[in-house]
Amino acid sequence: MFALTADDDGKLLEFAYPLQYKGNVIPVDGKNIAGRVMISRRPYLSNNVQKDKSHIFFSWLIGGKVLPVQKMIVYPVIFAERVIAILKIVKKGPDPETAGSDFKRSDIKEIDSIVNTVLTLHVVK
Repeated sequence: MFALTADDDGKLLEFAYPLQYKGNVIPVDGKNIAGRVMISRRPYLSNNVQKDKSHIFFSWLIGGKVLPVQKMIVYPVIFAERVIAILKIVKKGPDPETAGSDFKRSDIKEIDSIVNTVLTLHVVK
């Protein structure tokens, strides 16, 4: 899993987790998946993300000797009508077939439920 936080202007996303990527930023634009999700405020799901050309930067950033990301859900965390973060849940492998089972729309509903519970607990606190 990867977490990115939005700057105050909503023009940049900074990697917050895992910590080894902290400090890396990507622009919020239509040229990358996280930026598109931030703009549209809608989740993204792909079970063959290598076919999406806007995945190139993310692949380059986490590249090296790790297995490539094959499947991904990108989820906007919205609080007080503002996208405050982007979550990337990924499955890695040499190819989509060996990266595990496909993500389903029901997985997005589960993420939504968890995020809403956490945000509710944060507000109540």
